[in-house]
Amino acid sequence: ATQITVQQQGVQLLGADVTLRGAQSVLRSQNGTTLSVRLLADDLNAIKNDTTFAIDNATVFLSLTERTVSDMAGNQLLAINASQAQAVQTFTPDTTQPALLSWALDMDSLTLTLTWSEVVDASSIRPTEFAIQGFANRTRHASSFHQLTAQSTASRLDDVITRITLGADDENAVKLLLDTATSDEDAYLVFSASALSDKNGRPVQAVAPQSGHLIARHAFVADTTSPRLVGFSFNRNLGNLSLTFTEVLLLETFNLTEIRVQHDSLLDASVSRLLTGGLQSGPRGVVPVYDIALSTDDQNAIKRTDNLAINENNTFIALSARTVVDRSRNAIIAVPSSNATRVTEVIPDVTRPIMTGFQIDLDAGILDVTFDEVVQAITMLTPRVVLQSSPAFGGQSVTLTTSSTVRNRNDVNLVVDLSSDDLNAVKLARNLCTRRGDCSLNLTFDAVRDMSANAILASAPALPTANLTADLTRPRLVSYNISLDAEIIYLEFDEAVDATTLNIWQIALQNVSN
Repeated sequence: ATQITVQQQGVQLLGADVTLRGAQSVLRSQNGTTLSVRLLADDLNAIKNDTTFAIDNATVFLSLTERTVSDMAGNQLLAINASQAQAVQTFTPDTTQPALLSWALDMDSLTLTLTWSEVVDASSIRPTEFAIQGFANRTRHASSFHQLTAQSTASRLDDVITRITLGADDENAVKLLLDTATSDEDAYLVFSASALSDKNGRPVQAVAPQSGHLIARHAFVADTTSPRLVGFSFNRNLGNLSLTFTEVLLLETFNLTEIRVQHDSLLDASVSRLLTGGLQSGPRGVVPVYDIALSTDDQNAIKRTDNLAINENNTFIALSARTVVDRSRNAIIAVPSSNATRVTEVIPDVTRPIMTGFQIDLDAGILDVTFDEVVQAITMLTPRVVLQSSPAFGGQSVTLTTSSTVRNRNDVNLVVDLSSDDLNAVKLARNLCTRRGDCSLNLTFDAVRDMSANAILASAPALPTANLTADLTRPRLVSYNISLDAEIIYLEFDEAVDATTLNIWQIALQNVSN
């Protein structure tokens, strides 16, 4: 067969030609005046690769060497020179649609390699016409497939082999299907007739969703690449971390206690917070962004720590390889505390703090006020703190003075040490804070500010106390004075006393102290 050349024109030098390769062309015949040569794939594809060659009677000629064949007496063929090639008598054009012979999927390099039955036009491939599904019949498993998007790209490897490289969204969409494309047993390819065409524009034979084309045996390569953290943002207002990774992950494998928020790229344990929990969610569609709602304790611990996660200059994250894994159980690449990742954006806290409760101890003279977030002790203005009772209990109120002091500790609860004057003012109000039902607290506007300097709004209506400790300590005489001229004894006690309870006959004057 290597003595036979198919030419585009009668003069070889003027057009394309293909010399049949004997090693791959098979002669099928019996002795006689007619011989048949079956063209095998390489020869046929070489002819089809030229769209101006062998398309009609005017574009097919044959030249033969004298060694092509011999007659029954051993006489060699009279050669047909390439310069005087013989025109074809009967030409039947190619009407066969190209078909998919086999395909392979590499989830590490993110490529589909497709082998076709004949030469195809690589430029005609439309990746959006292809879909990967986990079962042969999609109608029974409607959620286990992904239609490729325009992010994926096509390329030519040779005349009959093409490649589709998955875009990031397609990669992640496939990886989110836990029962699809995990081995050579759950990867099926389907596509429409518009997916590609051969060199002459004939469409490919479609593979319907009801009869997907199973991947070739041992043609699946698993993902062995470890995911890594690309970047993150921190919403201080909502208490959320948003982490972006190179690929989608197994949400249920997140171990949030392996994540540390720190104030620079080098670990300073005193200015960092190792998370104690939280709630993870994600990804956002096919984008590998995962949101972590920090626990209340972690939010407050971060806010309580000076110079931590306030802006882009003091917000960094470190995480261990035990933090999370991808679908193939590849562990995340660790981000060490010695080389932590800097935040891309910090959304500031703009939410005003809210008073959530308070307790009062009239025996110890302590007012303990609780907020929904950490507040700055130094910003609390005691003259904007009002204890009051409802009209049903007499409608009395006492506004604290600057003589009452706030303990200097930033936290979700602030402790106010009531001054003697303020404590006595409360005790003198007979219908105020004698029991839980007549003791409420009102903070007027700007009574305190949170760690981001957001001022509290007025707490209207006033909040009733969660606990009231009554005064159980006996009053003590501090000093006394006697004016014989005015005929008066002046008694000074360490707290307010009820004048109506004074029993004058219980007082004795002595000339000695014992």
